[in-house]
Amino acid sequence: MEGNDDTGAPNFTSSITAASTLEGGASGSDDEGGTVGDDDDDDDGTTASLDAADDDADADDDGTTGSAESTSDDGMDESTTDGGEESSGGESTGDGEMCPQMTTCAGAAGLGSVSGDTGSEDLFFNGSDPTWLEFQVTEDNDDVVGEELRFTVTLTSPACCDFDLYVYRGAEGGATGCDGFLESSISVGAVDSVSMDWGEDLVANGSDDTAWIAVEIVPKNDECQDGENWDLVVEGDT
Repeated sequence: MEGNDDTGAPNFTSSITAASTLEGGASGSDDEGGTVGDDDDDDDGTTASLDAADDDADADDDGTTGSAESTSDDGMDESTTDGGEESSGGESTGDGEMCPQMTTCAGAAGLGSVSGDTGSEDLFFNGSDPTWLEFQVTEDNDDVVGEELRFTVTLTSPACCDFDLYVYRGAEGGATGCDGFLESSISVGAVDSVSMDWGEDLVANGSDDTAWIAVEIVPKNDECQDGENWDLVVEGDT
């Protein structure tokens, strides 16, 4: 009975040793076979790849920033500034001098006279400053059939500055055009023109409708320039 117990009893020591061996093999497989080791390698490889990608991204950012700075410094800033100055210069040369109206109608320079109802020579005048001028429109047609008196004043401004035209017609038979009936041309552009007519119609009125005309020439923004002349033409019977 004792022999049977010694021989047939299970060998617990061998079983424990085998289990330990299996566990050790499994652990060794993880460490040496590559399961754990592969994870470490993969982590190292992934980290290296991400670092390289970050470096590339930084390089791209540096290149992009440099390109933008180059464009800003060498391109857009300069072209925008130059373009703005050119645009501003197109509206005003900036070379004009301040020249406000310093004369009065009472001191207007006389140009002569034109006929308002028959042919006559035109009057011409030019200058670069604001000024007052004066001329007379005469009645010369004595026919029974009446005719209105007419005239036209045309002002042409120089390239540098824009002048405006104010025309005052005095009373028939009067001695001045100052403070008379006013018409003006203050449009933006090189040419300003004013025309007037008055007096008898088809039937003669038996009176002399001759009148004095005062003209004021004024630069916009009080800006003019020496040597840059405006031209004035007075035409009668227009």
